[in-house]
Amino acid sequence: MEPLYVGPTRDCKRLQAAFELLQDRSIHAYDELLIMIDEGVYHLEGPDVCHHRDGVNIKLRSGGSNRTRLIYRNGNYRCHGIYVGDTFSLGGIEGISIESDAPYDPPDGHAMGIFNYYGGTIRLGPEISDPSAYGSQTDVVVKGFTVGVCSSKSGSNLNADGAIIKQCRIGALAGHGGLIHLCGARIESIPADGLHLQSYSNGASIYCDNLHIADEQARIWSVYGAGIAGGGVTGATLDNWVVNKDADSFVRINGLNL
Repeated sequence: MEPLYVGPTRDCKRLQAAFELLQDRSIHAYDELLIMIDEGVYHLEGPDVCHHRDGVNIKLRSGGSNRTRLIYRNGNYRCHGIYVGDTFSLGGIEGISIESDAPYDPPDGHAMGIFNYYGGTIRLGPEISDPSAYGSQTDVVVKGFTVGVCSSKSGSNLNADGAIIKQCRIGALAGHGGLIHLCGARIESIPADGLHLQSYSNGASIYCDNLHIADEQARIWSVYGAGIAGGGVTGATLDNWVVNKDADSFVRINGLNL
């Protein structure tokens, strides 16, 4: 299929306009529709919502050699970046930086950079084939939100392999049965009162093989029947991991139960 272009000189000036244009259009199961966002900086009210029945075949990609920056205005109620919910999907995000314009919190404290909810599915890119090259597979940055990537409610599944998450109060949050795949990713510059990983309630899980935590200390919560697991995790040494978990939950990192 021909790509759909987004940019200041295009018919679709903003990403949300492209999602709306596609709303009544079918995409064959064996096709892929690329939304190419012209390289540059976009200041957005947000969120950009993909609720397309064939969204699994839609991918977002930068139209240039540098990351396209989508900067969402902090201050709106629930000022998320990219949102998928209600069993819909988004098939890929590549070469894009998703940012809040005023870290870390909006007035109500609900700002998720990439957020899937109530059975939504988001895939940033292919599973990591070179674990040493975190960030290179998707070239996606999430910066400055209350939560960098979030998957909440049973059936929600977020593949954030290779993402770079920085300056967020919580790096990755899986809640109420949501799942996050965070292999080969990098988390950095989390504030001292924040968390790198949080998983809570009803079997919520984060899988983080070859995750790199670039801060001196890693802070982890896993509570109310949730779990966090990963091998090959680098960066903060395990004696600098601060773990809060209850008896119904687990944290297993590099073969150790923490």
